[in-house]
Amino acid sequence: MADISNTEYITVNANGIFVGGKPATTYRGEEINLPDSVHRDFAHIQTLNKNVAELHVLSSETRGERAKPGNPSGKQGPNTWCRVKFENGNFGAWVFYNEYASAAFCACYCAVDCAYDVRNSASFRSVVLGETIDKSKAKQNVLTNALKDTNLSQCVPDIPNTAYITIKYYWYYFYVNHDDRCWVIGAFVGGHHVEKYHGQTIYEYNADVRDYNAEARDAYTRLFNNSEYNFSDIYPRIASGSITEVHVGAFETRGEYAKPGNPDGVFGPNAWCRVKYKNGDLGPWVFVNDCGSAANCARRCVFLCASSIRESASFRAALCGPIEKSNANLAMTQNALTNVLKDTDLSKFVGTHKIGAYEIVVRKSGQNTRG
Repeated sequence: MADISNTEYITVNANGIFVGGKPATTYRGEEINLPDSVHRDFAHIQTLNKNVAELHVLSSETRGERAKPGNPSGKQGPNTWCRVKFENGNFGAWVFYNEYASAAFCACYCAVDCAYDVRNSASFRSVVLGETIDKSKAKQNVLTNALKDTNLSQCVPDIPNTAYITIKYYWYYFYVNHDDRCWVIGAFVGGHHVEKYHGQTIYEYNADVRDYNAEARDAYTRLFNNSEYNFSDIYPRIASGSITEVHVGAFETRGEYAKPGNPDGVFGPNAWCRVKYKNGDLGPWVFVNDCGSAANCARRCVFLCASSIRESASFRAALCGPIEKSNANLAMTQNALTNVLKDTDLSKFVGTHKIGAYEIVVRKSGQNTRG
């Protein structure tokens, strides 16, 4: 299954035994029992089916039925599952092998026992080698046809506010007794006022009332205040719904300067920003710059976004251009997606499917897609 990371299972191939892509003698803190026997049995399995490239063995909390395919969890437990990977990149189904007395015992013995039974038990081997779940063409066509009239760009889940910086106005109090205050621009992550983002001090940030240097503060102020706004090239878009926030993120996804895109929200070296309007609508994420490293981007993205707002008409036009989605129309589109797939058995589609420019990840609710 695509949603179980290779750090959670043992991989046996012609080069040895691995966990997480690294040679291993232990698994989940336990010594892997009889590795030489595991090697010998795997080599014999390859003589029985030359297309087998790897044997994967998993210690899982999920119990199954002996020699039956299933969908195990990647969380540690006393139950052993195994599958194969073929030379063409296809995977066999996860097949249940046995329940052990403890998770530790399972971690120790699962590889040698599974390899032995795949080699020596014809009935068990026929299930492990015969249940190929990546019959992708037929399944992909079914999923693609079901979604052919769906605008998938509207179904991309929003990035949580813990992953980006929110620039907005807030009341700044001068004294502990709150007897003096002023309305200033500040930076927030996850709803909390911050001076740092991903552990890095935000560039040109000062811990007093003047949160940003004059140029950056001025650029954001002009977006927030129609009365002071003098970027006449996009004034009509601002007038239709005042901007209340600017979101700035350091993400893994790279884009093209001043062009809208769909960043993944994973921390990385690329600066993106967007605006939020008073009515709750969100502008598109717009690419700012590749900063060379994630840490450098965390420091400089707020300033770089402000500089682009101030200096580039094309950037401002993209930032305040057509609204990509709002919370309301995202919910409606997700409902539409649910309706499209309501009669589809999604358990048959577990994994990642590419549909046009988008990837659809199907997993059981509650499981982590990143493994």
